[in-house]
Amino acid sequence: MRMLLILAISATLIGPLSAQRPSARQPLRAPRSIESVRRATVKIEAVGREGAVTGSGFVVSADGVIATAAHVIRGVTSAKIRMASGEAYDVQGAITADASRDFALLRIAGFGLPTVEFGNSDSVHVGQRLLSFGAPLGLEATVSDGLLSSLRLVDDVRLMQISIPVSPGSSGGPVTTEDGLVVGIVVSGIRGGGAENLNFALPINYVRGELALAPNRTPTPLAHAPDGGAALPSQPSAGAPNTVNDSLQPDWAVLDGVTLYSEDNDHTRTISTLTQYSKTVDVTGTPALERYQRRVWNQGFRDLSRYEERTVLSTDGDYRQFSEFADLNQAVAGSSYEVSLERGDWRLTSGGALKGSAKLPRGVLPSTLLGAVVGALPESLPRSLHVWVVEWDTAFVARAVAARLDFGERGSLQVPVAASGESCGPTTRVTRRKLPIVWVTVTVEAQRSVRPVIASPPHLFVDPSDIKCVAAPHATWR
Repeated sequence: MRMLLILAISATLIGPLSAQRPSARQPLRAPRSIESVRRATVKIEAVGREGAVTGSGFVVSADGVIATAAHVIRGVTSAKIRMASGEAYDVQGAITADASRDFALLRIAGFGLPTVEFGNSDSVHVGQRLLSFGAPLGLEATVSDGLLSSLRLVDDVRLMQISIPVSPGSSGGPVTTEDGLVVGIVVSGIRGGGAENLNFALPINYVRGELALAPNRTPTPLAHAPDGGAALPSQPSAGAPNTVNDSLQPDWAVLDGVTLYSEDNDHTRTISTLTQYSKTVDVTGTPALERYQRRVWNQGFRDLSRYEERTVLSTDGDYRQFSEFADLNQAVAGSSYEVSLERGDWRLTSGGALKGSAKLPRGVLPSTLLGAVVGALPESLPRSLHVWVVEWDTAFVARAVAARLDFGERGSLQVPVAASGESCGPTTRVTRRKLPIVWVTVTVEAQRSVRPVIASPPHLFVDPSDIKCVAAPHATWR
């Protein structure tokens, strides 16, 4: 029965996108080496002539040498390094600041710090999958992925063109292979003029030659360090939380009345899941979208446990989420949680007691609404999309992470559609209809899954292995 509790908690943390049997569509778990890169990736908080800025970097020696992009420290007079653990160190100065190649080595007074492991940037090849780590928009510990698109020679400097999404604040972060070996530093991105997702990294071999000289150099005060190249601007750090997801503009109305029913099993139990969406109002009377989900674990004719979750998302981006787990055989004590995000203040309570709190960007969504975001997209789907979602661990430490969705090949699937006027459930009458679908690759940090969505609004996930019923009264494909 303890396993049932673990499964229920996992459903809260990960959401419906991972409620599926093990298959090729299952997310790939981050190897230990990826986690070590995350621990060694830092956020750089600097102050200079243009005000406060943030960038990224990574620890290259345990005694406190930090690699970053030179333009991150351009014009700054002081800076602070914030580790993934939350610890902060003042930057003593720059050991190296190479403006032409856009990299810098900074010194902090560290000891026993987590470090990255280097790879050989000359060995990477076009088409190879790479990962980047950093703090885009000031959001620490973000992991994104893409491909090495090309190798370019720009002003006598070799650059790696990457399809990894790069946002302000990402500059200076490490680019790694899938096994966590650092092969580059994020240095620039091209915006405007029709350019889309043209980003570049400096091969790490340029930097490795300077590391041997670092111990013998006295840090230069940041105010006297050479200016970096005019590359990707760092993200201004405002007093109020950043607003994210404001460019999505989903049409929540198309989800009103949508229900989905699925069944899965782990060879010993059947797991049935009912998901419902409806228009509602929040406690202040503001229009809102409500998502309700009930998951039941059943063995034979006996229900073993039940998990229920209700999320109310206001149009201003704030939300409240209530969840409850019950062991129907009472072998394990039940549990309940309430999660809220109001004006950037995230809180999780259980039994009336505060378990976790964090300051998060306004507009960040619960990960369980990722499917709703896709469903509410317009008719013409983008090639790729980034959605900021909040996740928390078993210690109730929350953070915002970037979920990337790539819309790829099109095809068709037989989808069980509910009879007209009916909602989905275990006994609903359905008609199997051949509908156009689009295959979507969902990447959250180093986890990835590939799933089909209906090509027309609402773009509902319709995994053929477990979906039993789909109902959408406002669908264009009914």
